Amino acid sequence: MKDKHFGKKMQAAYESFLSTVKRYSMEDKIAGGVLVGFSGGPDSLLLLYLLLRYKKEHPFALAAVHVHHGIRGEAADKDAMFAQNVCEDLGVEFIARKVDVPTVAKETKTGLEEAARNERYSCFDNIISSRKDISTIALGHNATDNAETVIFHLMRGCGTGGLAGIPPVRERVIRPLISLSKNEILEALNEEGIAYTLDETNSDTAYTRNFIRHKILPLLSHISTSVEVSVAKVCRNLMSDNDYLEREAAKAYANMTEDRGERATLAELHPAILSRVLARW
Repeated sequence: MKDKHFGKKMQAAYESFLSTVKRYSMEDKIAGGVLVGFSGGPDSLLLLYLLLRYKKEHPFALAAVHVHHGIRGEAADKDAMFAQNVCEDLGVEFIARKVDVPTVAKETKTGLEEAARNERYSCFDNIISSRKDISTIALGHNATDNAETVIFHLMRGCGTGGLAGIPPVRERVIRPLISLSKNEILEALNEEGIAYTLDETNSDTAYTRNFIRHKILPLLSHISTSVEVSVAKVCRNLMSDNDYLEREAAKAYANMTEDRGERATLAELHPAILSRVLARW
């Protein structure tokens, strides 16, 4: 399992990657071919390196897509060029897409973050749909991203689904770095001397997630020595609970018909199941 070209931190990152792939049964999805969402930042860059390492023992089709959001001008242009150069150096197929997120956000009356996310996923889906050799999208979300998401959802009053955090696997999307913290990712890349890009907007605390990352998480570290690990444990428990509740709600919903007196039947349901049945309606 060890690679003589990997230092200790990179090897630890790879072992975490392997553990996550096995725990969440990602093997078959990877075998079907992988499209990496590749910004050129630390997370997606490490993901690409680890997938290439995994590919040596488990061959599969691999490509990377870089989505230019049309937001950051020359800085974004440089990031796109960096991403392309990395892929060329590593021998990975590179796909570039450019979208005008500010215009989309204005037309759809959504925030830049949401519009950018929607456009990215639209690009991913379009590419996957046009390929026969690739069926899975791999994204670089990590344990720190997950902790931020849980705190964000908590403040919005979300239920167990939202508080379960970022799913490691959802349909054709996988997140093999979900057990690695941001610091572990940076340490692995720095140990190997691997350059990466940094989005300057990530330090702007006007964005809610950045505020959580730079202000809230550091404060929580005074309570827990590893906030990400603590949150991940809660997420695994809530994922399991939410899965059970969703299955029970699906059964209850399937048993209902229009001529069967739903009101009385609904009144007998536990509130946790009732809310999910109503959501399906």
